[in-house]
Amino acid sequence: MEQTSLSSGYGTPEFYCDLFADILADVQHDIPGSGTAILQGFVMAIDSWADYHKQELLAFEELRENLLNG
Repeated sequence: MEQTSLSSGYGTPEFYCDLFADILADVQHDIPGSGTAILQGFVMAIDSWADYHKQELLAFEELRENLLNG
């Protein structure tokens, strides 16, 4: 696999390929469940970001409400 610099091409498929390749390197044949742990971690990260954005939305709604209603 050809490696590209993480400092160039931000947001390109090649950039994300490098990031995913780094994570996939942690899958170990002699460590059962390592692949499953990576997938579980990905879901946890999605959930964490979703919760963060839900909280941010609530903060913006409160700010808007305070602005409009004094």
